[in-house]
Amino acid sequence: SIANSPDQEGILELHIRRRENGVCSEMIFGSEPKVKEKGIVRIKGPLGSFTLQEDSGKPIILLATGTGYAPIRSILLDLIRQDSNRAVHLY
Repeated sequence: SIANSPDQEGILELHIRRRENGVCSEMIFGSEPKVKEKGIVRIKGPLGSFTLQEDSGKPIILLATGTGYAPIRSILLDLIRQDSNRAVHLY
């Protein structure tokens, strides 16, 4: 899951769940990781869209578990950057 806020340039922060026998898990966390520091990794994504309605003053309700927290984190960081005064409820 992509965790960057919209203003971050030059860095791609990913939240990756470690799963037993998971393809990406073995590549990254396995006993012999295939992903090395400064290595090249090809990814596909994102699938779908997830954005904040910035023209609304309504309270924001955010719900996430696991790596689903990544886009929520992105929204929270952007709200902090904007110095937003909207009410936010994070579950």
